[in-house]
Amino acid sequence: MTPQTRFYDKDYIYSVTVTTHERFPYFEEPILCNLWIEELMLCKRLKDFELFAFCLLPDHFHLLIQPNEKENISRVMQSFKRNFSRDANKINKLPRPKGTRYYATPSKNVNCPRYSNSYSFPWFFT
Repeated sequence: MTPQTRFYDKDYIYSVTVTTHERFPYFEEPILCNLWIEELMLCKRLKDFELFAFCLLPDHFHLLIQPNEKENISRVMQSFKRNFSRDANKINKLPRPKGTRYYATPSKNVNCPRYSNSYSFPWFFT
């Protein structure tokens, strides 16, 4: 099996999907949803990436992000997932939320206008 090819380019926008361990619905708990958003915003400030949209669902989440020149997609996701898991384990004694490897699809020269949020789900942002 050939190793996975990784694309690192400052012009790419990544569509990222991460599922929870065994698709357990961790994000049905509002406290974990709020923590997830706080961790995402903290990671955004620390890693300085462009966040175009996110969608948090009970057993997975989607991100549309563009890393900066200093950080690549692997470092951003590793930092975000590590910090969220650590803090979620401090708050909640549920089984440890382990994400599978993230799936990122690079797209170059994508026009991503910001649409108004018309969804009723509170953890959705565009």
